[in-house]
Amino acid sequence: MTFDPAKPFEKYINDAVVRDAVSTFFPTAEISAWRVIPKGWQNVSIHVVTDEEEVVLRFYSLEYLDAPRQQNDIIYGLEFMEYLYNHGIPVSKVFKTTGSEYVATVRLGDDHHYVAMLSYIPGAEASEYSDDLIKAVARVQARMHDLAEDYSPKRSLSTSGLFDLQAWFDSLKVSLPQEHQYQDTMAELEEYIQAALDRTTPEALSDIPRILIHGDMNRENFRFVDGELSGVFDFDDCHESVRSEDIGVFLSDCLSGLSRDAMLQRINTYFRAYRDIKETTPTDCLLALCFCVEKWVITQYFFCVNDILSGRPLDTPENIEYIQTTIQQARLLLDVIQSSD
Repeated sequence: MTFDPAKPFEKYINDAVVRDAVSTFFPTAEISAWRVIPKGWQNVSIHVVTDEEEVVLRFYSLEYLDAPRQQNDIIYGLEFMEYLYNHGIPVSKVFKTTGSEYVATVRLGDDHHYVAMLSYIPGAEASEYSDDLIKAVARVQARMHDLAEDYSPKRSLSTSGLFDLQAWFDSLKVSLPQEHQYQDTMAELEEYIQAALDRTTPEALSDIPRILIHGDMNRENFRFVDGELSGVFDFDDCHESVRSEDIGVFLSDCLSGLSRDAMLQRINTYFRAYRDIKETTPTDCLLALCFCVEKWVITQYFFCVNDILSGRPLDTPENIEYIQTTIQQARLLLDVIQSSD
């Protein structure tokens, strides 16, 4: 039995490819079902039920067949995940091939691509955040950050990570045409981006210890069962940074769309739970809010740049609402940050 994979991957993924990938890790396993997990950016994940384990196959760079992710960078994240798993953090178990490798090479069409195998994490994505879910994530992040202080990567990452926000922002700015009709809108977004970036420069962070962080903590990357956090996955964007970035990325997800009072309540809920495991300083907290603002506004800026380059209007009711909401929330958090100086 199989489930029809979702486009655009259906011409690459089939029974033979799944059997080939699984057999590299589990040579004698029988497959009873598989399905494409319809999420992911530079990879596609396949949920596979076998008679040995329920697993996930992660095929890297399917959407960009001309530029697969580097094997070194894939293993970089898998090794960190394995370290956390071995120390009791609820992350996927990393399986190795029969040759004790972290990744296998599988043919897809005319190309070869890397694939990793991980244990399947059951549960459902949170449709909305409750205080209990925020506390659960905060405590897991605190445990991860504590363990990361004693972790030394065996290799170097070829990039600085997905959320090198300054570099992302700079690349977006230079991609814009010099003249376009949305100059005022983009200038306002740039103002809020720069206000946050000015507080997270390398110089501003120079005295803060670096650790390996998850890098993309949001509701798409963890699952809950009966209100309990069952696991965290997708370490493709882990990289060396300050822990405030990791916290800020999560806050950008759980604070989105809230009023000032509701944001402050959730921020306090998060940090109280985090401190059950690991202490924070006022600087840690303020930097996390800066990273939250950066993530919000640069992401919105990214969508606006794409619309401008594609000739789509920014002044539709939907776009206006998204942009105004982003600016309003960024302003609220920046006011909180500045009032704490």
